[in-house]
Amino acid sequence: MIAKIIKVAVFLFIVFIMQVSFLPGLFYPLNKLNIFIPLLIFFLVLYKENVTMIYAVVFSVFLAISSSVPLVLSILVLPLAISVLIKIYNRFFTNKSIYSLLFLNLLLLLFYQIINTIFFLIYYFYTYKTFTAAVNFSSIFNSFIWQAVLSSIFVFIAFFFVNYLSNRLKTVFIDAT
Repeated sequence: MIAKIIKVAVFLFIVFIMQVSFLPGLFYPLNKLNIFIPLLIFFLVLYKENVTMIYAVVFSVFLAISSSVPLVLSILVLPLAISVLIKIYNRFFTNKSIYSLLFLNLLLLLFYQIINTIFFLIYYFYTYKTFTAAVNFSSIFNSFIWQAVLSSIFVFIAFFFVNYLSNRLKTVFIDAT
């Protein structure tokens, strides 16, 4: 049990270091990758929902540490987005194929960006009492496109890596057997 806790702590520390110090130092399109989003997709598909929510809260705390946004807003965004995605996953997705993972990845990114933008607008309006130049929507859209492309590539590569190691995922969209 203690060995498992140590493994999880080391894994979380490595992911945190990659997200906070390594990825922002890369050149323009690669520094937009949010490694927490694809990892949450894999936790949702491979483990139970409560494990995914625990990791979402931990990743939110990591994002709050490295962000200038108020702590409560940073901690609420990712768990809210993953809770919406869990409802959709339980109702509509029946297999663990690459197509499902890619679509879940895009949905989580979309929910995360929408909730993050709404919280930012509320915070900005509460702080400055005006919406003048609050949000550059073209920058948000550009960031979303790069995050979608990079995290989809990450999900695609990680899918085949996880499938090679564990064989818990399905490589076909519709299983006829």
